[in-house]
Amino acid sequence: MKRYNMYVVLLASFIITGIMGFIVIPSSDKQQSNPYQENIDIALPGLAFISHITHDYVTVIDLKTNKIIGKVQAGGGTDWFALSKDRKTAYVANFQSDNITIIDAENVKNRENIPAGKNPTCISLTPDGKSALISHQSQDGLWFMDMKTHQITKKISEGTGLLHLSPDGSKFYQAAVFRPYIHIIDPKTESISKSIYVGGRPLNLALTPDEKHIYVTNSDFNEVEIIDTKTDSVINKINGFDIPRGIAITPDGKYVLVTNVGSNLITVIGTKKNSVLKKIQVDKMPTDIAVTKDGQYAYVTNQASASIAVISINKLEVVNNIEVADNPITLSLSE
Repeated sequence: MKRYNMYVVLLASFIITGIMGFIVIPSSDKQQSNPYQENIDIALPGLAFISHITHDYVTVIDLKTNKIIGKVQAGGGTDWFALSKDRKTAYVANFQSDNITIIDAENVKNRENIPAGKNPTCISLTPDGKSALISHQSQDGLWFMDMKTHQITKKISEGTGLLHLSPDGSKFYQAAVFRPYIHIIDPKTESISKSIYVGGRPLNLALTPDEKHIYVTNSDFNEVEIIDTKTDSVINKINGFDIPRGIAITPDGKYVLVTNVGSNLITVIGTKKNSVLKKIQVDKMPTDIAVTKDGQYAYVTNQASASIAVISINKLEVVNNIEVADNPITLSLSE
């Protein structure tokens, strides 16, 4: 493994622990004073929610101003934020405190923590909001939870990766991380209906808007695999990455953007020829990336530099950098 700076020495831990890259970057006092703000309405559109793997809150950013407007308290080691379809309730997976925080989106003072197994890393709701899938970075694998009673209805030992709902809402896709597969999960039967072999260690994935293809970041092979969803098989591979992790596709399906944890770059792939068009320099250890609904901007969590990069999709360059608390690990956009 190449070592570019002091932070990259920690990447061995990233590879071992898998999907969330639980690496303790030295803390600072930056953006940590007065961490909680109780009067923000997180149900509003146009917000970004930043999880911090070594803190007990989620940072909230206004996408119009790119300013921090508050921080919502959750559990220890926030790792994933999800908002219900009706925007009434938010859910935070807390990696360190082994629970899920449930928050009243219109009044963040109303919240509760429920036990959720060892090292929960992601929570994703079914379209009807009746159940949720919780993945873990541990032997607890994948859990299914009734959202009315908060009771666990089923547990599967597999299923440790991030969860992505299909555009039609009928299934979830998951990069298995500790196994060389992409899982297709049926929420109705609460089971893995199919596993697509990709090899190596798939960390994350993104679906094209037409759901015809899946792009997968594979850290072991330093490549992105392309899966045809009609045949459920790998049809192409793109090389030249440096520990690829986060991935997002623009709403028009034109670009695929990939974070390279090892080289502090965002690789832009053109889907027309599935070739690399450009590499964009960002700050240290970019882990996650998301594109706004209008396709104008991409937001990137830079874990080791405690910042969020804002990339213009039209210019394919960084146009803003937002300082946040230490160890931003994932982000979610509400629009």
